[in-house]
Amino acid sequence: MTLKHGKIIDLLYRSFDGILTPKEQTELDNALQHPGPLGEEKQLIETQRKAVSQSAAGYSFNPFFAQQVMNRINALTGSQSYAEIFVDYLEILFKRMALVTITLCLIMISYNILSDEILKIIDLLSPSPVTYEAMLRLPLF
Repeated sequence: MTLKHGKIIDLLYRSFDGILTPKEQTELDNALQHPGPLGEEKQLIETQRKAVSQSAAGYSFNPFFAQQVMNRINALTGSQSYAEIFVDYLEILFKRMALVTITLCLIMISYNILSDEILKIIDLLSPSPVTYEAMLRLPLF
């Protein structure tokens, strides 16, 4: 495709929206007078536009639809400050940690109910004295 042909195709597409200058319109009319692929392209575009307009004729939007769409777009564009973003991340982190903590507590309660041995939180979180003493006996160098 040559540069001239690309410019004519661009003019053809723009002509359907009616935004051509008189000079551009004359140039497009001259190019359309010659038979060839440009005339076929125009027919194809007209057929597609007609099919789209007929298929969209049965649809209608609720009042203020455009405003609702714009409000959602504006909400997603990042209008939050850094402090709000930081608080949101802390909230997500807290929820995840709370879920893990609740799960561990439920496991510990279930173990205490089902076994004769009593399991304490301090036993889970701190090392046993034997392990601590063994660590003190390790040579440093």
